This record gives sequence, C-alpha cells and structure tokens, in this order.
Amino acid sequence: MRSGQKIGVLILILLVMLFVLSGCGSRQNQVRETVEPITYVTPTPQPSLSEAAAGVLAGIETSQLVVSIVFEGYADDTVLKAICQVLDTYDLDGLFFVDGNTAYEYPEMVSYLVESGYEIGNAGMRRKGSYKRNSVSTNVHQFERTQQLIYRACGVYPKLACLNANDYTQPVLQAVTAGGLQGVVKPDIYLNRESFVEKEEVDTFVESLVRGSIISLHLGNAAGTYEEANSQLVGRVSLDPTPSILDSEEKVSAVDLHVSEILTWLIESLTLNHYTIVTPAELQEAKVNLAGNEIVLPANYSQRLISSNYSLPKTDTPLGVTVTSTASIGDFYDTVFVGDSIMANLMSYVNWRRERDQLFWDGAQFLVSSKLTLEKALISDEGAAVLPMVDERRIHIDDALKFLKARRVYLCLRPENLKAYSEERYLTNLKVLVYQIRQKNPNIDIVILSIPPVIAARNATPSNWQVFNYNLMVCKMCAAHGITFLDIAYALRNDKGALREEYCLDPDSYGSHLNDAGCEALLNFINNNIP
Repeated sequence: MRSGQKIGVLILILLVMLFVLSGCGSRQNQVRETVEPITYVTPTPQPSLSEAAAGVLAGIETSQLVVSIVFEGYADDTVLKAICQVLDTYDLDGLFFVDGNTAYEYPEMVSYLVESGYEIGNAGMRRKGSYKRNSVSTNVHQFERTQQLIYRACGVYPKLACLNANDYTQPVLQAVTAGGLQGVVKPDIYLNRESFVEKEEVDTFVESLVRGSIISLHLGNAAGTYEEANSQLVGRVSLDPTPSILDSEEKVSAVDLHVSEILTWLIESLTLNHYTIVTPAELQEAKVNLAGNEIVLPANYSQRLISSNYSLPKTDTPLGVTVTSTASIGDFYDTVFVGDSIMANLMSYVNWRRERDQLFWDGAQFLVSSKLTLEKALISDEGAAVLPMVDERRIHIDDALKFLKARRVYLCLRPENLKAYSEERYLTNLKVLVYQIRQKNPNIDIVILSIPPVIAARNATPSNWQVFNYNLMVCKMCAAHGITFLDIAYALRNDKGALREEYCLDPDSYGSHLNDAGCEALLNFINNNIP
C-alpha cells in the first residue's frame, strides 16, 4: 500500500475511535446523573423524640420479704460454672448480663448459660463505658451489635439490658428500645468478689438490706469507676482492684472463685431472714404503695430535719404535729399503745394509777413486749415469744389491733440493731407496718412516736445522736405521707439532748427506761398533744 493510502486509513481509524470514545463518555455521564451513589455503611437512624423509652425494672416498695440477685461480667469458665452450681443447688433462676466482647470471645459459655436454663441480658459492647456521654446512634449500635453477637453465640436475643449507675436517662432508654430490647434492670446495690471476707459480714449486710432491693453480683473485674463515682449506690462494698499483669492466672482464678462462696453465704443468710429470691420481673409484681402518695415538703421545713444543722441532738420545739388539743374524757377510748420495754414501763405506771383511779386514762390499752423491735414485729412467726399477748395469744400487731377494735394506735418501736441497721431499711419497715395495720384496720388513726433519748452516761448504742437522726428521718417521712408524728423525746430530754437523769429508772445499766416521774412527764405530753 502506498504511503498516502496508509495515512488515510490511519486517519479514518482515529476518527472512528474518537467517535466511540466520545459516545461512551456521554453515556457514562448520563449514568452518573441518574444513579444514586453507592453507600457502603448505613448508619443507624437516630430515634425520634417519640421513640418509646425502655421500661425500668428497679427496686420496689413492698410489704413482702423479697429480693432479686443478678449477675454482671465474666471471670472464667470455672467461676461461671461454680455460680451456676450454686443456683442449681438452691433451685434459683439466674439473669446474667453479658457484653458483646464476651459473647464474641466466649460463645460456648454464653451457650452454656442458656442450655442450663438461665436468662441472658445485654450489657452493651463493653460494660465499662458510659452511655450517657454517647450519641443516641452510638448507643443504639452498641445494643444492636451486642444483640447480634449474643444471638450468634446461643440462638437467643436478650430482652433486658443493664446500664451504668448514672445512665438511666430518657435518651439512653430510648436507645435501648431502638436496639431491640424490652427493658432495663436497675440494681440498688453492687457486690463483687471482695465485698465480704467472712460469712458474718454477709449476715450484717442482710440485716441492713431493704426488702424489694435488686443486688448486682459482679463476676471477675466487672466493677468500675462508674460505681466509685456513685458511692451512695455502692455503700459498704469495695470495688474490684485494678488487674495486675504480675498476677498469675491461678491466683486470679482463686480470687474470682470467691464470688461463688459469697453467693452461697448470701442465699443462706437471706433464707434464714425469711427472704424469697425472685427475678427482677417477678419482683415488680410485689410492688405496693406502702404509705400513700408522697408530698413535697416546704424548703424551710426540710431544713429543720437535717441533723447537720444542729450542734446538739435536740430541737427547741417539738417535731411533728403542731395543731393539737388537751385530752378530754373519751380521748383514749379504744386507743392502743404499742412498744417494747419502755412502753411496758408506761403500762405498769398506768395500771398503778388505775388502782387509785379506775378511770385514769380510761379506754387506753397496751400491746407491749420487752424485746419487741420493729423488725421482730414484722418477721416473727405468729406465736413467737417476742410478740405482744392478746387474749392469751401472741399475735402480730395488725391482727391484735383488729381484735381490740382499736380506733387509734400509738407506735413506739426501735430498730433491731443500730450497728447494722440502715436508715432506709428502718423507714421502709416502718411504712410496711403502717401498710399492714391499715390493711387489717382501714379506719384506724396511726400516731408514730419518736424514739426516747438515753442518759448522757450511756456508752452503748444507740447514742443520742443516733436516736436524734432517726427521729428527724421518721418525722420527715411522716410529714411527706400525712402520718401523725408525736415527738415524745422532746418532753424527756435535758438541755444537752440526753434523757433527764431524774426520769431514768436504770442509770447504772441500760440508761433508757423511765421511772414514775418519767412516765408522768410522758403522759402529760401525750395528754397535751392529742392529734
């Protein structure tokens, strides 16, 4: 082919190629204009404000001796199986909160829990983090991802989640719902492998436990700084130490295994104290309003009930009711006074006065027992020697008041053991007694008396400061629930807040019981302050 023809052919080929390429470019541009870009990561949509918040299974007010125990964290297979063995021995259900990382790394143990009949809960991807600081989308992703990992491990989607102590906020609860869960569990108390060394410590803990509580028992190193920052929730229990790389695997396992021993002690002590251990969901079924709706107290009134505002354990005026009258004939008709040895002394004095005047305190009756405390009044079996005697039978206070057809009752019951007793437990038990009395005696008028002081020379508990703190606390509870509180301690103490020595029957021993002069002072105060 001649050179001129070759050049012509090459030009023709180039023109064809240019046409083809320009056409393809046009089609490519058309595709880009009409097709949406590919999204490789689809973010979880943030829940709207209308997203339902997850329900919270928390500790409750109840008249029943019930409590829940749940488990958080993971130590190793040996510890987990030891916990399951304890639960199996006592025929108890178990709820184990597992995080996503545990489900991913130890799927066989998560499966073991489900196969053993226990419930699995969702603890997020990592139990240590704070949900409140995250965006809602981040939290939803955490719960969703953990749901998936737990399902892959055991074939079950959890229904309940657990959060850090401060994370029970509306946005976090919305994220729980959006993550595919039905609710959350909110423990009242956190325990771990170092909370107790001996069984006696567990017994003391149970003596101060509030009925209706949820206890979280941590396995391994589950406790964290979120609890340390909320010591009012942790209370007396210690936190897990920071793990050391120098600790041998055998040493760590032995320490972790102690948690199963603590669980055994806890179950035995709860059973001995008449508690029933139930699941958090079952716990909610026992919920009641013990003392009626609570009202908000005026700020100035609340300030008066803070013990730190006082330099001595006393007030300048009586606490409690302010609108009162002087007793007249018939005011004590069908009135019953309930209490321990202090009230027994009062009964003895009234009976002595009646020998000379049959109409003295006419109609007043007494339900007394020398060792009757608030706790014993609630948990003692019918017929127990500590209960008051009525018609030659020892029966509970609510039944006794019904039998006596009481119109009004004055209650003066001290705590069982101030060394172990928590203020919250005493308040709850007092409200339980009020609830039980009202259930059996719907129209009865209840008056709660303050705890009398002791002489200044007394060294044993309760001290006058302890008595004063309890009286302030009970007065506040009564005011908030519309219950009459009568401050008999005001009539019995001196200018230092102690029981007047001239009123004390036993200054060389108990230092708390009233002689005739003390009983007369107490009766005069009650006479002049009829609600």
